[in-house]
Amino acid sequence: MIIPPVYQKVSNTIILSPSHWRSFLFVLVLGAFAHLLMYGTKRELGLRNRIAPLSKKTPLNKALLNELVTAGVYFGLIVFPFRLIVQPSSFDFVGMVLLRTILPGLFFFFGMTIFIVLKYPASVTDKTWLQVRGFFAGLIQMVCLCWGMFP
Repeated sequence: MIIPPVYQKVSNTIILSPSHWRSFLFVLVLGAFAHLLMYGTKRELGLRNRIAPLSKKTPLNKALLNELVTAGVYFGLIVFPFRLIVQPSSFDFVGMVLLRTILPGLFFFFGMTIFIVLKYPASVTDKTWLQVRGFFAGLIQMVCLCWGMFP
C-alpha cells in the first residue's frame, strides 16, 4: 500500500483507480474473516480442521473437499466483493462472476487437486510434503487471487 501512492506521486501517473483504494479496507477485513473461517481460533475450530483434522490421517476425498472449500471461501469472500466494490455500476455476470471469481477459484482447486493426487498420500500425511503442498498452495492462491482482483 506504500509503493503505489509514492509511485503515482513521483511519476504523476495513476496506476490504481480510487475504487481500488476503497476496496482495500474491505479486502483486509474480509481476508481476515475468511482466514478465521478457514483456520479458526484457539477456542473454535475452523473449517479446515473440521473437514480434515490434523491429528488424523486425511482420506483423499477429505483432502480434495478441503481444497474446494478453501477455494469457495477465499474467492467468494475476497475476490467477488472486491470486484463488486471496484465495478459497482457495471455488474457483468460473465466477467465478474465467471471469469474473475469462479475461473480463478477452479484453477486453484484443480491445481491443488493435481498436486494432491500425484503425491497422495504423502501430500496429506508426510510433514515435508505437507510443507511443500502449503508452499505450492500459497503460490497458486496468490496468482489466482491477483488474477481475480486485478485488471
